[in-house]
Amino acid sequence: DQDNNADAAGGMGTHTLASGESNLTIDCGLYKLEPAIDIRKQAEGSDSREVVSGSDVTFEIVVTNIGNVDLTNVTVNDPLLPACNMFIGDMAIDGEFSYTCDDVNVVTGYTNIADVIGEYQGQTVTDEDPSTVVVPDVGEPCDVCDGKVTDLVLQYNGAQDALIEVFQKKGGEVFSGNVAVGDSFSFVGTEKHGTLGTEIKIYVDGQLAEKIHTSCSVEIGEGSVFGDFEVISGHSRNGGLLCNIE
Repeated sequence: DQDNNADAAGGMGTHTLASGESNLTIDCGLYKLEPAIDIRKQAEGSDSREVVSGSDVTFEIVVTNIGNVDLTNVTVNDPLLPACNMFIGDMAIDGEFSYTCDDVNVVTGYTNIADVIGEYQGQTVTDEDPSTVVVPDVGEPCDVCDGKVTDLVLQYNGAQDALIEVFQKKGGEVFSGNVAVGDSFSFVGTEKHGTLGTEIKIYVDGQLAEKIHTSCSVEIGEGSVFGDFEVISGHSRNGGLLCNIE
């Protein structure tokens, strides 16, 4: 005799008895009623996406009844994005409800948490899931040198720390200071329209070490190397930020 009514697949059968009927071959099991719910916003758990500033971002939200009882009044709340709020209502065991919602013209990144709540005979069950949107800072757009260089940031790569002095062709000294190997220093032009003129001269410990054309007649930009000096960044009068020199 079997002591339970499991079938070959391990499932349990259902038996109906008439009033007053007895059947001692049936083993009735009891199980705990455990309401539970799950929400997934994009991927399950923490996730992150990178988008271009001004983009519309679509989120996929999936709600699943993972408990062993039916739920009522299932509701999704998304405090940072009301467009993702949703009243679902009743959900059967293993029931799933999915939908999408949009955040338009996203210009800054954020992490936003959607939460879900459901009810079973006065008992409340909840879950939440975060999703992160990253908007990279593209920074200032660059262009080729145009209208003379207005300012530079240089890195000194000499053999030893030194006194560095920078002179414009007209207008005199624009920088003077002790600079350690590997350190950067900056200076701004004082000629007409705030430029560095057509050329600067760099002295190291009182000796002329380098001449750099700042008229834009010779290519100059981030990564340009002039002897022991490398351009880290700079601007020109008409072109703005100097682009990287490939």
